Amino acid sequence: MGLKFDAEGWPDGLNISLTPLRRVIRRSSVICNGWSRTQKHPLGYLPGESQNELLVSMLAEMDPGITAITAQPTKITTSTRSGILFSHVPDYAMVLDGVGVLVEAKPDDKAARPDTIERLRCAAKLANDCGYDYRLALGGEMLADRRLPGIETIWRQFRPDIPETLRLRPAASCAREGW
Repeated sequence: MGLKFDAEGWPDGLNISLTPLRRVIRRSSVICNGWSRTQKHPLGYLPGESQNELLVSMLAEMDPGITAITAQPTKITTSTRSGILFSHVPDYAMVLDGVGVLVEAKPDDKAARPDTIERLRCAAKLANDCGYDYRLALGGEMLADRRLPGIETIWRQFRPDIPETLRLRPAASCAREGW
């Protein structure tokens, strides 16, 4: 069981964890696993399994309406209309304008599969019943947005405001101080 966010507007319907409920895994020969820095999570970074997930975390960091975010935050167990039981761990949970939002990032081709559509619809219904919005972030739509290059430029220049006491010190000053 993970820690609960202590953020205003976070709905009580689901147990949201600050630490991922599952390991970030490699699913294909295309490795986009990485970490994205953020000021909207207490640890200062979030894992991502794919380019799509890393794009979502970058866009969330740049959105002033998003005040908190965590990766692989909760486990949803529900069943399809045909009665098949399944578990689903959304890619992210966010607080957007005071409302809890679960986000699943998918490549366009995978999101178009009938079995994926069915599972996402069922997960979205359960999330909505628990007071959460549920959104699908499609890779093709994010990459095709004409604003993305500008957002990426700002993102590359972004530096978190780290207090002076936490900054890395130059090796020469550490040697002078006897470290």
